Amino acid sequence: MIAGNYACFLSGNEDGGAYFPPEPDIKVERGKLIISYAHGRYGWWQYVFRYRNGNFELIGHDVRSNRGPVTLSTGSINFLSVRMEVLTNVGEDEEDEQLKTVWKSIKVGHTFETDRNIRFRQH
Repeated sequence: MIAGNYACFLSGNEDGGAYFPPEPDIKVERGKLIISYAHGRYGWWQYVFRYRNGNFELIGHDVRSNRGPVTLSTGSINFLSVRMEVLTNVGEDEEDEQLKTVWKSIKVGHTFETDRNIRFRQH
């Protein structure tokens, strides 16, 4: 696994509980390592890394929560720009999907690197 930290991507939903387990996917796009978990109609989440100085550094995290085909909320954190975008469905019902966007600045005390003793979990 990544940089020897074999437990960093354990999910609390490995067995799926009352539902099916999330489907992991690993890919490289435009020089970035992307590790995703798809949870069917309930949404997905992913971690985006870049390789620098002999280590993978977390530069982004994205999440989407659904109720079937309806988006409940999405979130995207960019650790390089220290900004977070949150979209929330403010529609009255399932047929009235209206996403409200809010941008927030975030504070990051240190970089997240895979050789540290960290574990990424679903929110």
